[in-house]
Amino acid sequence: MLGLKSRTSQYYEKGKRNCKKLESPKAIMFACYVVTLGVDSYSGPEPDKKIEANRFAFARLFNL
Repeated sequence: MLGLKSRTSQYYEKGKRNCKKLESPKAIMFACYVVTLGVDSYSGPEPDKKIEANRFAFARLFNL
């Protein structure tokens, strides 16, 4: 589901690879946590209304 090969996820679960300590990347840990909460997709944060208003004003100002 996260795009990891099964062997890579086994290394992360085990915490080591070739007898060397292996720490899971924070992004992977966060993604696993979010999956356990039941979130199946994420497209990023909601756009800020103020930013959208400024973008519209600049587009109008520069005829974009």
